[in-house]
Amino acid sequence: MIVKTFGVLGPIMTAIGAFLLAYDVFRRPIRLVEHELFYKGHLQGLKDFQEINMGVFERLSTPPYTEEEKNKLIREQEAKYETRREEIEKNPLKKN
Repeated sequence: MIVKTFGVLGPIMTAIGAFLLAYDVFRRPIRLVEHELFYKGHLQGLKDFQEINMGVFERLSTPPYTEEEKNKLIREQEAKYETRREEIEKNPLKKN
C-alpha cells in the first residue's frame, strides 16, 4: 500500500516541481519585457527601483553620514525619480 501511495505521489510531486521551475524560469524575462514595453509595467519597474533605492538611503549608518547628508541624498533621489516618471508619462516608449 505504501509503495502504491509513493508511486502516485512521486510523479505528482515531480510535476509540481517541474511547473514551479518553469514558472520561475519564465517569470523574470516576462517581467523585464513588461517593464520595457508597457507603460504601466515601466512605471511599476521605476517604482520598484525607487523603493529599493530609498531603502538603501534610509539604512545608511549615521556615523559616516550625517542626517543632513542622508536627507540630501534622499531628496536628490526623489527628484531623479520624479523627473524620470514625468519623462515616462510624456513619452512612454522612449528608452534611456
